Amino acid sequence: MRIDVSGGVREELFGPLLPEGFVPLTINSQLPARLEPDGNLRVQVRPGRWTISLVARGADVLNSVALPTPETNLPGEEIWSYQSNDRLRVTAAEGLPPVDPMQVQVPGNWQELPAFRIEAGESLTLVERSRGIVAADNELYLERSMWLDFDGAGFIVSDEISGDMRTGWRLDMAAPFTVLSASEDYENLLITEGSEEGLSGVELRRRDVALEAIGRAETRRAMPVNGWDARFAGVTAVLNLPPGNKLLAAPGADKAPRSWVSQWQLLDFFLVLIITIAAWRLFGRTAGIIALAALVLSFHEFNAPSWLWLAQSAHCSRSAAGCAGGSIAADRTGVSVHQCGNPGACACAVRGEPAARCHLPTARAAIRCSSNGCIDYERACRIT
Repeated sequence: MRIDVSGGVREELFGPLLPEGFVPLTINSQLPARLEPDGNLRVQVRPGRWTISLVARGADVLNSVALPTPETNLPGEEIWSYQSNDRLRVTAAEGLPPVDPMQVQVPGNWQELPAFRIEAGESLTLVERSRGIVAADNELYLERSMWLDFDGAGFIVSDEISGDMRTGWRLDMAAPFTVLSASEDYENLLITEGSEEGLSGVELRRRDVALEAIGRAETRRAMPVNGWDARFAGVTAVLNLPPGNKLLAAPGADKAPRSWVSQWQLLDFFLVLIITIAAWRLFGRTAGIIALAALVLSFHEFNAPSWLWLAQSAHCSRSAAGCAGGSIAADRTGVSVHQCGNPGACACAVRGEPAARCHLPTARAAIRCSSNGCIDYERACRIT
């Protein structure tokens, strides 16, 4: 109960607080408080905001709980949260409109529970589904780390198993796995052979499982998800590979974010296709095939120049088309001159005429044309 007090120090009465059939157990309050025999709570209040906690229990098995009519200093409606104890009986709360726990300012440790709004005279109905623990299955979770041998012959596995053990009380590893050591709460456990051939494991004596085990698998082929003869509610595995090895794919796992196949996205396919087509058109079929193979193998490697390939292809494409928009004319000496549309590139338009020269409009570098292409005279110490 949360109360806001203004005015002077005084004594106030709140009640009745508890529904019919409940017995009070403890009161936790920062203000002096006392529960009267008639069910009212007497508190010595002072200005401020205060919270009073009252713990009570139902004396009998209840199928409904009603809110008593408020009499003194209590609102006409309340917010109730409900949590069932499935170890005693499985129940469901019905009969009241649900509300959002966050919006009605339910205490923090109750925000995960269903909340209901109840008014005076209304009741919360408890529908019994079953009694006792229905599910006898174990609820276990496995966290595994795997290390591949340097020669690739097998794996070393380190398992951490946690959860609740309700039946069986034994965990065995099946082939191709073998248990090497096991401990629970820093105490070593005895490893024994299982009931069937090829099984080895440990016996557990505690309901709350906290098992650490080290094993080995002598295979690199397909292997079971966990290797234990138990069903796990969740399995998480981390694979550690030596240098020179890479995970290609993990087809049996829900997620494998670091594998080579899972790293490919739609944008990656688009870039590889654009760069491959550009290399094919500029340098020929062989260059296109080489570019495709290089991109596919190195695209997701660390510091791979994927975007640099695209920029270089675009630059070569502009260079090849630079002189396509130029013109051929004659200079004052009557020598054929090719003026390039792109000042950064020049391709000879006059083939087989050694006397012909190509001039760049800005650099004015003399170029000698031949059947094999253009030779920059700047390297031959002739500048015009």
